[in-house]
Amino acid sequence: MEPHPDHTLGHLQDISNELVDFFDYLIEIYDSEELSLLYKELRLALASKDFDGFFARLNSILASVSYAISKQKEGHLHSNIHVILKMLGFDIQSEETTNLGRIDAVIRFTNIVYIFEFKNGKAKEALAQIEEKKYYEKFILDNKEIIGVGVGFGEKGIKKFEVKPFVTIQPL
Repeated sequence: MEPHPDHTLGHLQDISNELVDFFDYLIEIYDSEELSLLYKELRLALASKDFDGFFARLNSILASVSYAISKQKEGHLHSNIHVILKMLGFDIQSEETTNLGRIDAVIRFTNIVYIFEFKNGKAKEALAQIEEKKYYEKFILDNKEIIGVGVGFGEKGIKKFEVKPFVTIQPL
């Protein structure tokens, strides 16, 4: 027995209405004038691979924390960065596991996956760990560009960073 044409049209109209509501909701969230300017700046910097701008803004936030309450430990700065980016709406996951270890942080965009590794003072060592433990392999099947970011912490913030693309998207 075939469905009645009015039922099919009604069902399609319901789906259409739900999609319109969903898109209105997305526009409200992501295109709102109330969104933090800092969020927009950080997101644009990272999406456009402007690492100098991204880390300059993060360092500015970290510099606003009084020395009386800040710690010099790698984990403390890592957790501060995680909380800052999570509260600003980034899709960040800390301590993501692979078959060879734990990635300090992963940030996902529609077409890019950033793999962050943090070390006290040693950005080069952080980047080497991403390569040595092949953290990028976990994301190859996602068919996205994969960029490793080694971050070296200084006394109270980000001292240095190094960036290396591991996988670039190949045109079809």
